Amino acid sequence: MSKQPKLPIGIHMATNKVTFYQEQDCCSDHKGEQELKIEVHDGGGGAYVVIKTKEFALDTVSAEWLTETIKVMCAESDKYESDTDA
Repeated sequence: MSKQPKLPIGIHMATNKVTFYQEQDCCSDHKGEQELKIEVHDGGGGAYVVIKTKEFALDTVSAEWLTETIKVMCAESDKYESDTDA
C-alpha cells in the first residue's frame, strides 16, 4: 500500500485549473471561440468544483469526457495531504 505524498506543514493543494476552448458552434449567437473554465478548490475541507463559462456547447460524448476530467481533477486535489492532516 503506497502512502500519499506529504506536503510541508501548513501547505495544502488549493486549486487545480483547466481551460477548454472550441470554435463557435452553428447554434450559437456568441461570436468567436467558446471558453469553459473548470477549477477544483480545496481549502482543507474537501474538493469543490467551480465551472465558469459564458457559453460552451457539448455533445454527449464530450460531456462524458468532461465528467471524467473533473473526476481526475478532484482525485488530484485529494492526492496530497499536509503533515497537519495526518
